[in-house]
Amino acid sequence: MNKHSHIYRLILSVFLVITLLFHIPAYSFAKEYEDKKADYDIVFVLDVSASMKTTDKNRNSIEIIKMMIDMSTGGQNRIGYVAYNDTITTHFSLADVSNNALRSDLKKTIDKTEFSGYTDMGLGLKYAANLITKSEAIGNHPIIILLSDGETDLSGSKSGRTDKDSRKDIESSIKTAAKNEIPIYTIGLTGDYNTNLDYLKDISDRTKAISYTATSPYQLVDIFNGILSENTSSVLTPVENQTATGAEQYMDIKVSDESLSELNIMLLSEGNITTEEVLTSSKDYSVISSKTYQLIKLYEPVMETIRIKIKADKGSTIRLSTLGVYDFSDMVTIPDTITKGKSAKITFQFYDTRKKALVSDEKLYQNLNLDFYVKELSSGEEIKYPAIAGADGYSFEPVLEKSGSYELRTSYSGDAIFGETKTIAFDVNNNPPMKVKDIDETFAKTKTARLYNLDELFTDDDSDLLTYSIVSNQGARMETLLSQNQLSITPIDTGDTTIIIQARDSAGDTATASITVKTLPLWKYYYKITLIISISVSLIVIAVIAFCIIRYIRKKAAMPKPAFTGVLVGYFLAAKEDMEIPPLKWLLTDYPNKGLSLSKLLKSRGIDIPLPDAEKIWISPKVGNSIELIHNTRDTILIGSRTVAKNTPVIIYPSDKIFIAFEDMTTELELRYKLQ
Repeated sequence: MNKHSHIYRLILSVFLVITLLFHIPAYSFAKEYEDKKADYDIVFVLDVSASMKTTDKNRNSIEIIKMMIDMSTGGQNRIGYVAYNDTITTHFSLADVSNNALRSDLKKTIDKTEFSGYTDMGLGLKYAANLITKSEAIGNHPIIILLSDGETDLSGSKSGRTDKDSRKDIESSIKTAAKNEIPIYTIGLTGDYNTNLDYLKDISDRTKAISYTATSPYQLVDIFNGILSENTSSVLTPVENQTATGAEQYMDIKVSDESLSELNIMLLSEGNITTEEVLTSSKDYSVISSKTYQLIKLYEPVMETIRIKIKADKGSTIRLSTLGVYDFSDMVTIPDTITKGKSAKITFQFYDTRKKALVSDEKLYQNLNLDFYVKELSSGEEIKYPAIAGADGYSFEPVLEKSGSYELRTSYSGDAIFGETKTIAFDVNNNPPMKVKDIDETFAKTKTARLYNLDELFTDDDSDLLTYSIVSNQGARMETLLSQNQLSITPIDTGDTTIIIQARDSAGDTATASITVKTLPLWKYYYKITLIISISVSLIVIAVIAFCIIRYIRKKAAMPKPAFTGVLVGYFLAAKEDMEIPPLKWLLTDYPNKGLSLSKLLKSRGIDIPLPDAEKIWISPKVGNSIELIHNTRDTILIGSRTVAKNTPVIIYPSDKIFIAFEDMTTELELRYKLQ
């Protein structure tokens, strides 16, 4: 490989890495959030130990960095520089390279770099990490690029540092970079001083970057091509090769893309080459010259054929390539709500951050191959959906049959641009089943079953197959049989019964509806037929009742009047929140000779425990030094060892003990009836 070929490959690598670092596309997600294209903060870390005199004897690494600085003057890109051996030999803080004076000072500093001394990679990497993290933040993406030909070697250094110190600084730098999301790209140059550069790969892997290895500086062109394919959206396009005549000659470039914000035209030659004239309608362009390359940058190029007059050494090959730059953000728009089983339109568009408008370039979109990828997170299944191209972007309308969490990404490629959006999280909602109606029916008690189609009680907008279950069956006894969507009801007793039916869809969402059945005896159901009989029976019943009432009144009038006697003593055996309540005493003669509730007795002694059931426990006076207790609760009430049934009066005699365990499962009360 001759010297000129090496230089050609070196210059091309410079061009490609600049594309990588300053034309990575921005992206945005759902609901038209637009993430502006970001600029970059780059710190180059260069190994300048003595071994580099052999590995990079032509100082190509230094020339690469200088050329990158010259090519990155757009936007607010900032570049810093750190050169290390066993000390920090040269450094320059992050500088805005669009400023001519700062850019010139930075290049002069880099020119002073000399190869000498031992190698302390940890020192250089830590200095670079501090340089980029402690600089004033302006929203740029930070990147570190480390170029080295060997591991730390401090065997003869007089710095006072050890290999352990250097390894510790490398580890610290990796953690700092990972924490601050700073990728560290590493490029290892192998030569006579090393055979293993795995330590560089570890640095890049742990900071989510890429590590490359080259046997000479000239292989950087292949390395930067690899980095380019991983990150950039621009494509380097070969246009034409010519053999130089030694005299002035012309090369033409046709600009056919109206969406370009910048066009880079690169002319490479093994020999000397100069640009004599650029014939273009574009108002703003610049020419960056070197002996072996010419870089022409056109800003906001117009659609036309550009003619370039050049002159190069006779017999050398002139290679013409172009690279277009787009000030685009990727915009993916997702509806606010996506419902299972319903189509939802999702779109991809480019947003021109320079013009602040959506890109409506039908030719640009038609020349892209674009796919949407949708991943269902619970299963990990990812499906590719082909996109439909339009004049202002791409769209697709998926119908997702499962609710839950999803991710979306988009990849696209064309002749001049390619890229992939980062993943966008979204949810697919489920429409739960809805109740259509309840059922309330009255019918006569027979042995014939009643059938109900439960599909008539519910609806589901997602057209899910619903499953049914009985969650409650209260009231008169019914024989029920549920089979898929059919419910059979056969009454056993007369009375009212309410059955609660639950419908469940495939996502687990539910709805309930009720079926209320009032079962009447045949004679009551067919009341018109039995009306006369009913009236007759009613008159007889009324007469009997009247006779019984009169007899009861007369008997009661002859009986002595009951009156309260004695006392009640109460002991709270347990109470809520471990309340301690002293014994209570009631002189029953202090109360009117009629029934009174336990609630009233407790309140008369200042006991204000929330016991709703106490209102349903009554004590009434009886003749003969006794009282009567009756309740309408679900409490457990014992007289001695006898259980007091609900709505069943019980006579309490002196010395009887009444035990009450209230329904709250906590409060327990013992009452003792005494004559004194």
